[in-house]
Amino acid sequence: MENVLEEVAQLLLENIAVIGVVGLLTVTFMSYNITDAIMRLF
Repeated sequence: MENVLEEVAQLLLENIAVIGVVGLLTVTFMSYNITDAIMRLF
């Protein structure tokens, strides 16, 4: 039973890392697009 918990914990840690990187890229991309859109308005 403990082995299953360890595997789940490992998967969660790996997924958190992936989600963090993807989230960071998404936020950076969106903020860049928003800035670009605002620049075009003014």
